[in-house]
Amino acid sequence: MISYISSVLLAIGASAAVLGKISYVALIMQLIINLFIFKVGKKKLFILTLIFFYFLILHAFHFTFDSYKQLDISIVNIVIQIFVVATIGVNVRGVLIVRRSLLIQLLFSILVSIYGVVFNDYSMFVNASHTKGFASFFIPTGIYSTPQAFASVSLVVFLLYRAKIIKLISFLTMVFSINRTIMLIFLTNSFLKYYRLIITLLVIALPFLLGYLVESNSVINLRTILSRLYLFEGAASQMELGNFRQIMFGTLSTIDFYLPMYGVTKNYIESSILFIFKYFGVLGLFAYIFYGLLLSAISFKNKQVSLLIVFFLYFFVAQLMTHEFLVSSYYQIVYIFTALILLRRSSINV
Repeated sequence: MISYISSVLLAIGASAAVLGKISYVALIMQLIINLFIFKVGKKKLFILTLIFFYFLILHAFHFTFDSYKQLDISIVNIVIQIFVVATIGVNVRGVLIVRRSLLIQLLFSILVSIYGVVFNDYSMFVNASHTKGFASFFIPTGIYSTPQAFASVSLVVFLLYRAKIIKLISFLTMVFSINRTIMLIFLTNSFLKYYRLIITLLVIALPFLLGYLVESNSVINLRTILSRLYLFEGAASQMELGNFRQIMFGTLSTIDFYLPMYGVTKNYIESSILFIFKYFGVLGLFAYIFYGLLLSAISFKNKQVSLLIVFFLYFFVAQLMTHEFLVSSYYQIVYIFTALILLRRSSINV
């Protein structure tokens, strides 16, 4: 029973865009449950202590040197998410709890989307004409703040479950999310066992494909790429690159920059590398890259080829242009990958 309660709490915790503060109450409750049902080893406790003190140091730096700037409290959200998933045991029970949570999130997202369509409430959708170049088309975000988070959960649910109905539902939600990066990961994993055939076809079709891409923007919307580059440049312009403290440790102050080409003001960073560098500095960026490469090396050693490719693409590539660090589902997905790799599972299915 407690496992099912944990799954529900984790799902509620991932619904901040819909449930607001209730989601944080659920996460705190889950953290308390984790401390009772899962044993937190000395190594993990040591790492969590380091993260906590690093967070305190960042706060101390902010109130000492950057008190004239507004504190970005969204970083508190990240620390809570890390502590919640880090205190879940790396075992089959923990994987099943998180896997069930992701399925609940997917189903809840579908219900929210259906509600929006039926009652003409498009607050849980984004206009594709602004983001993807598709006129009169709305992309569902589900219970999340971005369509990519919805697409990522759909992908992982598809890979984790064998039931055909679940695979069909998760595949359809993945398609409707219109997220090219997630679809790339899906196709890469799906056709991995046919790599010889795929390579042959790509070699044959490459000249025609390149010609088509040059002639048409309908396949890859160049405006999307350019908008990300503008966001990257705008965010980078607000950083004090001459400040050694900020370079090494980062800063918790909010960011605010104007994009003259769009006539809008932005207060967030979409690129994962820039986000980590801004808020956690070189040390935080090193920790992120080290963690990803370490798990990649372990999965390679375990000969978990499919899992290695999906994890690497999700952890590094998918987060490069639009990160999911402020969404709880991201940390649950990373936990799933971590547990499967450390448990030496030969397949991504559990």
